[in-house]
Amino acid sequence: MAKKKVQRWRSRPAGKKVNPYASDAHPHEDVYRIKAPEKKQKKEPSALEQQYEEEKQKQNRSAPAKRKKKKYRSAPASKEKALSYTSYSDKENMRIERAKRRKRNNVVLRATIASGVLVIGVVLSIFIFFKVGEIKVSGNKKYTAVQVIDASGVELGDNLFAPTALTVQHKLDKQLPYIKSVTLKHELPDTLIICVKESTAQFSFKVDDKKATQYILTDAELKLLESVKSPPKGAAIVEGVGIAETNFGKKAKFEEEEKGQLVQTIKSVFSENGLENVTLIDVKNIIDMKVVYDDAITIQIGQATALDYKCKLAAKAIEDALKENKKAKGTVNVKQANETKQAYFNPKS
Repeated sequence: MAKKKVQRWRSRPAGKKVNPYASDAHPHEDVYRIKAPEKKQKKEPSALEQQYEEEKQKQNRSAPAKRKKKKYRSAPASKEKALSYTSYSDKENMRIERAKRRKRNNVVLRATIASGVLVIGVVLSIFIFFKVGEIKVSGNKKYTAVQVIDASGVELGDNLFAPTALTVQHKLDKQLPYIKSVTLKHELPDTLIICVKESTAQFSFKVDDKKATQYILTDAELKLLESVKSPPKGAAIVEGVGIAETNFGKKAKFEEEEKGQLVQTIKSVFSENGLENVTLIDVKNIIDMKVVYDDAITIQIGQATALDYKCKLAAKAIEDALKENKKAKGTVNVKQANETKQAYFNPKS
């Protein structure tokens, strides 16, 4: 049976049918064209719309530009690589290590607490149980032990470790000026030993009084010791220097501080050169200073210029003279020694 031929229809676009433009190839076909939409003419904005647009543009220009927010990526908790899977044995080792560390920390903590309790106990026992039951004095010659103990202010029954050498020194300076230094020693359970070191008189500053001549003694550091009627042996007599205040136990203050310093320098330079027995230092006139050694040899120093050098030359001249004759007497002139670089001993005829 022959099949029916189905007629196929093609959809045609909507639009007006226009005159066909038949070509030579297809004269029988009709051509359909879609009409292009008409272009709408733009409306000109009104005056109000123009004003609105201008104000909007001004606001956009005046408004600050918004900053773009930076996007931060969350950093990893640590730079270490993530731990890989741990086996049962690794976990067990970590647990054992933590237990050991915890045990060590406990031991350290207990030791610290124990040492703290021990220190507190020792301190309390020192201040509560140790009392002064006996006081001894060593190194004293000028003063008796009773004088030193009474002046120190330490009494029986006081705490053994409460007194300090500094506090005892201050108390002794006021009452016992010859005490140069103090140290304290402890002999458990109850003995306190006061070790003193005494000064010796090095200078006898002559004080001319209407009633009688007196001498104020000082040590090598010019600490005031006492006032006497006659100078002791070994203390050089100093003439021409006035002492302003006589606070025994303290350093001397002179009416002319320059002269006091010169006296100390002269004595120290001669002592450094082995000549300890200086018996007189005369600084009445700074231009014409004099020193007497061993009541036998007079050193004419003159001015204080190049004082160290003059004293060293004089000491060398005296040393050479004493080598030839131990009982030598005479004069050493070093007034111009800083220029001539020489010192001569003139024996007494």
